[in-house]
Amino acid sequence: MLASFYRNLILNFWYAKANVSTKDTTTIESSWLPCTHEDCHRKERFEASTRTGTQKPNRLRAIGSIGFMLPQEYRLRHEKDVKTLFAKGKSVFGTLVGMKIRPNKLLVSRFAVVVGVKTAKSAVDRNRIKRRVRAIVHAHIAQMKGGWDVGLLPRKEALTAKHQELESQILNSLKKARLL
Repeated sequence: MLASFYRNLILNFWYAKANVSTKDTTTIESSWLPCTHEDCHRKERFEASTRTGTQKPNRLRAIGSIGFMLPQEYRLRHEKDVKTLFAKGKSVFGTLVGMKIRPNKLLVSRFAVVVGVKTAKSAVDRNRIKRRVRAIVHAHIAQMKGGWDVGLLPRKEALTAKHQELESQILNSLKKARLL
């Protein structure tokens, strides 16, 4: 066992030494190395946007500058804040999205999207709902009033709802709560 380990180690070292490139690799594409903390689509973001044939579009480019995550200052991150919001916050409910709101003493509003296992059993579906809701909030965040903590509670029907329908429901709930 140990002998095969050393043999593989020597072969890998020899192979790496024999295949060292002498080309100048100073461009972004060739010098990019994937890291565990970076998303796997980072390289495709820097590629040219011209596509030919039947290539799949880049998922991150397809949604433009919206992205999947809210900027950090707009996220409600601490467990204590979320528990306080759900315990003492005011409720506003629609057909696709429920909402809890509570004033904070900050200049910006902070958002949390909570999708429970009862809403969607599969983690893939829960994450898809969260991404869709976050994208809608991010698109309209400039129009919202500051100084509120908002917890969004999408329902099961939000998974299959069309984007325009989900967006109108979220905006209606925000108008009901007088945040828009």
